[in-house]
Amino acid sequence: MVTDYDCWYEGHDDVTVEQVIKVIHDNSANAQRVLTGAVKALPKDNSSTPVASALQYAIMTDKKMIPAATRDKLAIFLDKYFA
Repeated sequence: MVTDYDCWYEGHDDVTVEQVIKVIHDNSANAQRVLTGAVKALPKDNSSTPVASALQYAIMTDKKMIPAATRDKLAIFLDKYFA
């Protein structure tokens, strides 16, 4: 997330730490709004789209080597691939 121009943009005024932190907070809030909107725009039933199997070939680690705690943490995404 870009916070200021003073490190590369000739002629731009210097900024304070407080200004940078404010921009970081604003950027974070904006990113949350964008993600929330994107998730709400997803179809409720994606079983007939490529996204339904997007992780099918992404798991390269031997499934026996993935710790139970990690499998539990990621179950919502990975359970169908561990059946």
